[in-house]
Parts: sequence; structure tokens; C-alpha cells
Amino acid sequence: MAGTAEVEEGDDFRTETDALGSMKVRSDRLWGCQTQRSLQNFEINQPRDRMPPTVIKAFGILKGAAAAVNVKHGALDTKLGEAIQQAAAEVASLKLIDHFPLVIWQTGNSIDCARILLNYNRIRNAN
Repeated sequence: MAGTAEVEEGDDFRTETDALGSMKVRSDRLWGCQTQRSLQNFEINQPRDRMPPTVIKAFGILKGAAAAVNVKHGALDTKLGEAIQQAAAEVASLKLIDHFPLVIWQTGNSIDCARILLNYNRIRNAN
């Protein structure tokens, strides 16, 4: 099941590292260690209370629009901006919805909002 925090025996995994240390993440997941750690720390009403697809779609639309504006004004390299726009369109289409497993209960403060955006950026960059 997508979003499961457990790393089961026999699963292919990779090791992701951040300032808090290393985490094992299943190889078929696009998220990084921040999302994996969050899944382990917030096993609340999974999968029922995941971030609604409409919010994930909105993130895709917003990030794609921001990239387009930044390219237009020369603040972002054209090639990178086009790659971001393409990935953002895939997120907005909800083709990658299973790679956004975080629950809504994590959005109460700026750290948790940042974690959700880190998850988004990781999926965008992995794609």
C-alpha cells in the first residue's frame, strides 16, 4: 500500500539522509526521508485523512505557474523552468497522487507545512 511507513524485509530500498539522519525509503517511492519520517511519526487515520487530491492538484498548478512567471522574468533558467512546469503538470493531473501520503493533521504549523512542500518538491524532482 502506498504511504505505508514500514520498510518490510525483502523490499528494495534506498537510504536517504538529511540533517536529522538517515532513513530507509522503499525504492518505488518518490519521497525522501522527511516524508518517510513523518509517516512513521504521524500514523493517524492513514489513508483516510491524507491530504485531499484537490490540494495536491492545487500545489501542482501553483508550482507550474510560479515556474512560468520566473522563467518569463528571467529569474529561472528556461530549461529548468520547463522541467518544473512539466513535473507540476503531472502532479496537477494526479498521476502521482500515491506519492503524497501525508495526512492533513500535519498542517497546523509552519514546520509541518514545510514538510508537505518538501514532499511535493521531492516528488517533482524525482519525476
